[in-house]
Amino acid sequence: EPLPGRSIAQKREWLARQKNAADTIQKLLEIGNNAYGVPRVKLIDDAHFRVIEECVDGVPLSSLLFRRMDSATRNRVIDALAAFYVDMHTINMIPNPIEYKMNYELDIGSLTSFVDMEMRKTFPAGDIKFMEKTIDRVSDKSYETRLVWSHGDLFEDNVLYDFKTKKINIIDFTEVGTAFLHYDMMTAYPYD
Repeated sequence: EPLPGRSIAQKREWLARQKNAADTIQKLLEIGNNAYGVPRVKLIDDAHFRVIEECVDGVPLSSLLFRRMDSATRNRVIDALAAFYVDMHTINMIPNPIEYKMNYELDIGSLTSFVDMEMRKTFPAGDIKFMEKTIDRVSDKSYETRLVWSHGDLFEDNVLYDFKTKKINIIDFTEVGTAFLHYDMMTAYPYD
């Protein structure tokens, strides 16, 4: 049985994400950018909740692998990721910029609790006051950004480096959707 333990509604939701992924992959293939590869979706079987994708070669693009590459190869990888971002944003352009507050990503409450509960035990009062002011300044910061079409899960296991072709293959598009402009860039860049 495919997707064991999941309800029919969960299976349908999974299938809808697979179809969204297949649609995005097809649009990327139509763009035809040779800087990176994506797997073709060969079959989506609604009745049996199955998806068959083309196999692609490569190993996960870990930070260790990236650091061991020569500079020309690293630059090709970065250029390929940049081309991918541009192509993704082209697929589903969301025109209106929005104001984005830093505290959307930071758990200000937990950070404040850490300062109050843990730092007070060992840090001088001046350091505590500095941290409190820093938290206040950061939580009020905002900048203008855009929502863009995003891979949504662009971690090292989903960016494969193929030693034979010297290219990257990007896989697992099931989380594709809208996200803030910086999201994929922050998750995919191979750094420690």
